[in-house]
Formats: sequence, structure tokens, C-alpha cells
Amino acid sequence: MAAVTESSAANRFLLTPELMAGSIYRKYEKATRKVWDPKDFDYGTDAADWRRMTAEQREGILTITVRIEAGEEAVTDELLPMLSAAHALRRFDWVMFLSTFMLDEARHSEFFNIWHREVCGVTSPAEKAAHWPLREHTVDPSGRFQVGEPVYEGIPRYGDALMAAVHAGDRPAIEEGFVRFSTLYNAWVEGVLTMPTYEIVMDTTSSLDVLPALRAGFKGILADEGRHITFGTEACRILIEEHPEYERLVHEVVDEYRGNAVGMLEYQRSVPGLDLDKYQRQKVRHYRNRCREMGVAADESLIEQILDPSIDFVTGVQAG
Repeated sequence: MAAVTESSAANRFLLTPELMAGSIYRKYEKATRKVWDPKDFDYGTDAADWRRMTAEQREGILTITVRIEAGEEAVTDELLPMLSAAHALRRFDWVMFLSTFMLDEARHSEFFNIWHREVCGVTSPAEKAAHWPLREHTVDPSGRFQVGEPVYEGIPRYGDALMAAVHAGDRPAIEEGFVRFSTLYNAWVEGVLTMPTYEIVMDTTSSLDVLPALRAGFKGILADEGRHITFGTEACRILIEEHPEYERLVHEVVDEYRGNAVGMLEYQRSVPGLDLDKYQRQKVRHYRNRCREMGVAADESLIEQILDPSIDFVTGVQAG
């Protein structure tokens, strides 16, 4: 057995002063200070509000929240490749932050589970599935765009490729896989596609003056997601600065799920009376922010398509 020398022992200490002075470690610190517990909320007012809301209002909110609950569970379950890649890249500050990331996503899953049970009386998977919005409603009559499932198809597929690179010990493939995975998950799904959904719920509950616990939960989720998004975009920026050719990976990932951004998705249109153009404009703002954070050029043609009022995918669904 090789003797442990002073120099080799020093290599066993991963949390260096340089890492603790860095921005990723600061995100870890903030995450550990900002932990909230969904069991601390008072759901009684929400339950009373739920009983007096109209059936249309209730269904509009439920259509959104069941989709988000399932999404939170899915991303909690798909985070391991990101953590494994951070370990393989020997970025211990990333590993530290991602440990809080997984806890956050699990807490979001718990929040929606509790809220559905205590407020709506919806508990079983079958009961929740009855309110699931059908993706088949989101179609482009011209055939120019397709709407996919980035959470349930894209993230697992990119995660499998990333884990394969980790197991192979192929550092360039790990870096490329991390950029793809983080672009889809942090920058595109969290940072662009779901943002209108959060804003729709906040706007609706505020305008109706209902569901304070749901609104408080969304505020906590938005704070958590803000850290997740900026971690992912900063990690991509670091890797792209080291390898500028990785920028093309960002655009390839976004382009694969381009249709999901160009039109409003079916569950985002479930609440009547909303100014949907407002959420398209916000989507563009979020997209520009994510590109700026990653240090890549925004696709101006995508922005034009998002803002094009003639592109309206959803058929057979009330748009407000």
C-alpha cells in the first residue's frame, strides 16, 4: 500500500479558500439560510377560498398545479446525473450546491402534495390525473412547430447520456453533456418555459385575493428556482468560456424544444381572462436573461416567433 505523504494528504481536502470565496459557494450559503417548510403554512384559508371559488376558477388552478407537482417530482428524480457530473469534473462547490438543489426540488414536490390534499381534497395519482392537461391540445396547424416533453422525455434522455459519459470517464463528453443537461433543465425549462406559469398563478391568486398559502409556496419556489437557474447558467458560462465551441450546444438544445416556447402551452392557458401576450413578452425577457448569463448570443428569430401574434397553437381550449 502506498504511503500517504503530506502532499497527497493535502489533496484530500476539497473545500479550499478559493472555492469558499466563489459565487457558487455563496449560492450554497444562501440556500442553507433560505430553507422553508411547507408544513409551516396555514392551509385553512386556502381551503375556505377553494370552496367559494367558481368551478372554472378551481379547474384552471388545478390544471396548472397538478402539472407542476408532477414536474417537481420528475426533476427531483432526475438530478443525479448532474451531481455525478459535478463530482467527475472535480468541482466540489458545484457538488455542495447541488446537494441543496435536490432538497429544494423534493420540498416543492411535498408542498404541492400537501396543498392538493389539504385544500382541494385531491390525493391519489388517479384523482390528479383527471385534471392533467392533454399535450395533444398544443398543436401548430401550419405544421411548422412541434411541442415536446422536455421534462419527461428530454431531461431523462440527456441525463442518460451524461451518466454514460461519467461512467466512461470521458471529460470532454461530460462537459458537453453537462452543458446540454443544464441548458435544458436550468436555462430552458426552469428559466424560460415555466416562468409564465408561476407568473400566471401569482397574478390570478392576487387579482382574486385568494389562496395565500399557494401564493406563499410559489414565492418560496421562485426564490429556490432563481438560485437553480443562475447556478446552471453560470456553470454553462464557465464551461463555454473554457470551450467556446460549446455555445452551439445551447442553441441545439433550445431549438429541439423551440415549439414549447413559441406558443403558450395548454396548461398555461387554463385560467380565463388573462393577457397572454404579457406572458409571451415575459418569456422573451427570461430568454434574453438566460443567454446573457450563459454568455451566448440570443436567437433573434426565436424571439420574433415568440412575439408573433399570428402563431397560436392551442385548439379546442378556451384562451381567455
